[in-house]
Amino acid sequence: MGKPNFFLVGTTKGGTSTLHRWLLQHPQVFLPARKELHHFCSCPDRGLHAIRSSLEYEHIFADASTDIVGEASPCYMYYPDVPEAIRHRYPTSRILVSLRDPVERFWSHYLMNEIYLPTGLPPDEILDINLRGESHNALEDLFGVGRYVEQIERLFSVFGREHVFVTFLEHIASSPDVVARRIQEFLDIEVLPLDTNTRDKQYVEPRNAVGRLALRNPRVRAVGVTLLPWRVRRFLRTKVLGDPALKPELPGELRERLQALYSGESARLELLLGEPLPWSWYR
Repeated sequence: MGKPNFFLVGTTKGGTSTLHRWLLQHPQVFLPARKELHHFCSCPDRGLHAIRSSLEYEHIFADASTDIVGEASPCYMYYPDVPEAIRHRYPTSRILVSLRDPVERFWSHYLMNEIYLPTGLPPDEILDINLRGESHNALEDLFGVGRYVEQIERLFSVFGREHVFVTFLEHIASSPDVVARRIQEFLDIEVLPLDTNTRDKQYVEPRNAVGRLALRNPRVRAVGVTLLPWRVRRFLRTKVLGDPALKPELPGELRERLQALYSGESARLELLLGEPLPWSWYR
């Protein structure tokens, strides 16, 4: 019976869907086709279909016979109790983290929420709510999810620095083959040529009324996921029904405010990781 020994834990909107799809290609890796099991976290189950039962969770991995068995739930690194809960159950686990410019991450998270968990509130009001400490989960605390230093320190402390690999969405985009090779080396598996042109979860703005129905209506989306292969869905999303180039721009004043709030955090993260970050506005 297979048991997890690898977790892709975050961050939300940081490229985890792309990494998940890359690793699904590797014959020495078992990952459930379904991403985000939400077993260890305390996210409110608003359509997440979280796997809360330990028996149901372990049954997912029962037939795994590969060297690396794991799952990808990008909310895990947000919650202080999750790393220790994972280590207690699966003490030899390796942890993969993908980070992103926290300003861009906030904006991407906001746009996603307005599709799946709409509040109707403008982003600056969401930020105010977060800063007042009124949001306590990874779905709603958009600002807190981007505070990486404490989250990474916690992972290093629980699992050991040598068992935690940190990459960045910016590197996934600019040097995908290098990132894929380094992840395979970290997992101690054969380095194979993966299809790194495969990207996932790209934001698109509907082109017209038909696009809005297909991309924003949860029932229509659910039917599409059930009936259509992933590549067909992606083609329809990005080439027919929606357009990535129409993504709304982050307002300038909000960008400046977020950069001021995240500046010290980013400087500390650079020191913690011992390497320059792929965003430079904090310097």
